Amino acid sequence: MGSLKTRTLTKGLFLVAFCSLTMFFIYFCMRKGDMECPGASSHHYISGLMGPKYFNLISNETHPDYPPLNHHTNYSRDKFTIIMPTYGRSAQLLQILTHYCGISNVAKILVLWNNIGVPIPGPIKYFECQVPLKIKIMEENKLTSRFIPYPEIETEAIFAVDDDRMVDPVGMEKGFAAWKTFYHLIVGFSMRHFGMLENGQYKYCKRIDSYSMMLTNSAFLHRMYLKMFTESLPRSIYAFIDENMNGEDIAMNAMVADYLKKIDRPQCPCLWVEASTEEIHMKGQFVSLYGRGDHVKKRDECLNMIASEYKYMPLMPCKYVV
Repeated sequence: MGSLKTRTLTKGLFLVAFCSLTMFFIYFCMRKGDMECPGASSHHYISGLMGPKYFNLISNETHPDYPPLNHHTNYSRDKFTIIMPTYGRSAQLLQILTHYCGISNVAKILVLWNNIGVPIPGPIKYFECQVPLKIKIMEENKLTSRFIPYPEIETEAIFAVDDDRMVDPVGMEKGFAAWKTFYHLIVGFSMRHFGMLENGQYKYCKRIDSYSMMLTNSAFLHRMYLKMFTESLPRSIYAFIDENMNGEDIAMNAMVADYLKKIDRPQCPCLWVEASTEEIHMKGQFVSLYGRGDHVKKRDECLNMIASEYKYMPLMPCKYVV
């Protein structure tokens, strides 16, 4: 009898170990695109948000064909608008809204309701927030909708954030302060990079020492970039994003880098802010787009399409950290 119990226990432990290893392998495969690129150096920290002359924004001179990101009296620079697309996460959305409703300097929260044909639940529809909150019902579930210059936006700064991402209040304050100094950049909390394979193709990846793009799952950017993205992004890239539900952040970073080059500014499109962030996953809620098996492959395709459309690779390595 004791021997039978021992064998049963052994089989049970083996099954648990096997399942754990299997889940780890699946997770590893899903996230392999975030593996670090080769090479190592160090970040350059910006002290007091003044930064090196490399980032100096004193001059308002710009290319005549490209409007400057100057302060516009019709839009506030003292606060920012949160744009948050949501899909399949009604339960955890309440937690996310509770968090951002308590963040300082928020002018308005604009939630893009991408649950097509699904009514807004009462707890969300009538959610009490310390700042104006609008749930905007979308006609289609598209990634590009997060970068539309909606008329509800009355600030120069936009904070683009996913409905599963929370940045702590200190990090938000630090990030917004950095954006007000470097308002021509995408100022964010999740950095990524790219490399080149031996065959000349570009590969999406992650490094610990430098970056060339900032994920827009939690990033500050200028409202004018929304207009540029909607109206001026090459149509093939725009279509690729909506067809594949992927690459909108890569395309935004590339567009900003290309814009900066055309107005004779340093081409690094973004600035990384070190802060505490948390990704929320509640049971029964939509997990994430990056969990799809072809997620990284599509991001590789997006990078190579960008290089083809722009006739060069706009993204440049960046090493500055706030």
